[in-house]
Amino acid sequence: MAFTVLHTADLHLGKSFSQLPPERAEQRRADLLATLTRLCRLARASHVDLLCIAGDLFDHPTPAMPALAAARQALHEAEVPVLLVPGNHDPLQTGSPYLDAHWPSNVLVAAQSGWQRLAITDYEVWAFGYARGAAHDSPWATFPGCGRKALLALHAACLAPGLAADANYHPFTPTEIPPCSYLALGHHHRAVQVSRTPVAWYAGTPEPLEAEVTVAQALRVTLDAGGANVTPVDVATRRHRLVTVDVAGLSADAIWDRALAAASADDLLTLRVVGMLEMSASLDLPALRAELSARCFAVELDSAAVLLPDAISGEGMFAVLQEVAQARAAQGDAAERARVARAVRYAALALEGRL
Repeated sequence: MAFTVLHTADLHLGKSFSQLPPERAEQRRADLLATLTRLCRLARASHVDLLCIAGDLFDHPTPAMPALAAARQALHEAEVPVLLVPGNHDPLQTGSPYLDAHWPSNVLVAAQSGWQRLAITDYEVWAFGYARGAAHDSPWATFPGCGRKALLALHAACLAPGLAADANYHPFTPTEIPPCSYLALGHHHRAVQVSRTPVAWYAGTPEPLEAEVTVAQALRVTLDAGGANVTPVDVATRRHRLVTVDVAGLSADAIWDRALAAASADDLLTLRVVGMLEMSASLDLPALRAELSARCFAVELDSAAVLLPDAISGEGMFAVLQEVAQARAAQGDAAERARVARAVRYAALALEGRL
């Protein structure tokens, strides 16, 4: 008989969102609670066997009482069994809400440091209680073993290709994962599969928290004799969009038009400006940021990759190069002057080791 799991992690309830104005930060915290409520309602409506939250439900080890009370109420309304796994942001320590008994009857907590087996229906379920002590060690060093048909839940850093090598968060490699039906992971904020046999996934955050998370989701996992079937589920309150504008060959007006076309009132927008700005174009980045902020819920403007005319030094070897280029450009038409200016700027970047 199939065993179904709604796998999520890293909601970070109570996150400060300190980069936002106070009223917007408060709204984002409300968004996180709304997403948790939506997850719990989905778990109830779809009659899953388990809602698994694989760490960092809270952004702090001792969350504020309003956030804690709201989380408890949402989890109670899920009605189905809920598994809470401590993470590196909300580890097991003095004052942790995971160590008290004030959770709804349908909530099970990995309230001991290290691995523990939890009584959830007739399925074998193991969870790892994250504590800061010995966080440099692999979590599998103390794992007692399990059957091949088992669900494991862990908040830790898998050292898989493409993921940050977080050696401070119980690091492990995919080859260390023992035979099981499914490993539900938390810690990385984007959904990624780290092992096919056995099946192991980071669910990612269900609500976008930073620019790199453009797709926020939870995972519906069906465990049966055929293995683990994983399907993404959209539960986010807001969308985080990453839009890139290449300024090469564009006037300042054209750049503004393309940037403003990406604005949407309810979105979290990261606008990445790249390319080499024409010498004749004057781009007022602070003004562009202010205009976008007035049109979007929140804006991050990434202009580190744009090459502005005033970003190039006129000293040393480059000064000589400029003199040669200016003499050559003086003999050509507008197109030739633009071509020479662009070549000079690339040469300057090459001399500075930036290409």
